[in-house]
Amino acid sequence: MTRPVSWGSRRRRAPLVGGLVLLLSCLPVSSAFACAPAPAPIHNLNLQRYYSDAKGIRIDTAKRRELRAAVAPLKSFMVETAQQTDAVWRGSEPDVARAKCVLAWLEAWARADALLGKMSTKQAKYERNWALSGLALSYLKVRPFVPVTQHEVISRWLLKLANLNRAFLNESGRKRNNHRYWLGLGLGAVGLATDDERAWSDARAIMAEAAQSITANGTLPLELARGKRAVHYHNFAAQPLFVLIALARARGEDWSALNDGAFGRLVGFLADALCAPRSVPELQVLPAQVPVNPRDFQAGWINDYVARGGKVDACLEGIPREKRATNYHRLGGDFGQLSKALAAKRF
Repeated sequence: MTRPVSWGSRRRRAPLVGGLVLLLSCLPVSSAFACAPAPAPIHNLNLQRYYSDAKGIRIDTAKRRELRAAVAPLKSFMVETAQQTDAVWRGSEPDVARAKCVLAWLEAWARADALLGKMSTKQAKYERNWALSGLALSYLKVRPFVPVTQHEVISRWLLKLANLNRAFLNESGRKRNNHRYWLGLGLGAVGLATDDERAWSDARAIMAEAAQSITANGTLPLELARGKRAVHYHNFAAQPLFVLIALARARGEDWSALNDGAFGRLVGFLADALCAPRSVPELQVLPAQVPVNPRDFQAGWINDYVARGGKVDACLEGIPREKRATNYHRLGGDFGQLSKALAAKRF
């Protein structure tokens, strides 16, 4: 197997990127695609927590509806960006026109300092943390097509968001749970996209920390503490970790073996918890779990995990491939299309 090509430093790569943009501009361009104007940038988020208890177990449904309505414009932008960047890679050749459109959208938000305004609550800051993951992963898919000057604008913006998220989640007393893993994914995606070694090093450290948190039984103690939502939060914590593994592979680093293969143990626990919960001793001492349908399992990374020799329960393998790769805006869309972009080596 050919070793993945490192992104290298920005200074060394600048002439290469320019040449690649010129080369890629000669690829077939979709004449049917028309680029709409970028959605209005969002500066501030005024969001309220929707749990009615301190442990984050009981959901206040009315407050959750209010939050979803408030965050809908941001989600819409993330979903559309993810879908368009997925579409770039679905044909026999990359759709350059579509890639340039997404880049124009991201540049517009970058120049407007989107999401750099007031975050009214911790919940708002969590949403910004998730937004960075989704947008940075979408950017990675169109990174090969960006001119140098446009890349500099978008990079500065992503790094500002990364710095704000890092500062928030590094505050004293902040739990090192799934939120921190999503920070790691955002930092990893930004580090890979912008060649920022600090962001990449921090992502590597968070990944190592996460691996050490996974027990011999494949559980995450801080997610078990979520009581009847423990399975849901193990699933939510696993998503950024496995995408980080793929990003590291693109830089020639293997993070899958950390802590004696801890991530494989996490997959094993998740498979049992989703498919045969009564067989999992750790769940028997917890309240009855809020049902998590395996067919709603947001885990496009399973395709890659299985292809590389990983084992999952038959009920997860039975989920249709297209369902596993469901477009999930916080993961930048379809993991399969991200993998194509990382494997294309046009960086």
